[in-house]
Amino acid sequence: MSPRPFFSNCVSWCENAPLEVLEWLCENADDIALSDFKGRVDIYDFARLVSDLGYAGDGEMGLKIEDDCHVAYKVERRSGVPFIVHSAIEYVFASPEDIDRIQGFIDMEADLAP
Repeated sequence: MSPRPFFSNCVSWCENAPLEVLEWLCENADDIALSDFKGRVDIYDFARLVSDLGYAGDGEMGLKIEDDCHVAYKVERRSGVPFIVHSAIEYVFASPEDIDRIQGFIDMEADLAP
């Protein structure tokens, strides 16, 4: 699987995908290590997000994202879509095909429901 690009955050999610996909991601995620997260995402998109969130980059003074214990790194179990939770905002790294695949999981579960 190629590294996933930044897709959206939860604040502007509805402009990009159905809300139920974001809910699915949050309900079906496991914690992962930062090193695992970095291996799953586009490193340039990740660096841009880190900078946009105000963290110090490599060689810079200040708080680095890896030292912030209030940041969680997650991955949705079935699709493998990774995301960060920072200040109760989800930042999702996914391709449009990933989002479609998750929508398929949701639709399949709805079809199986009594």
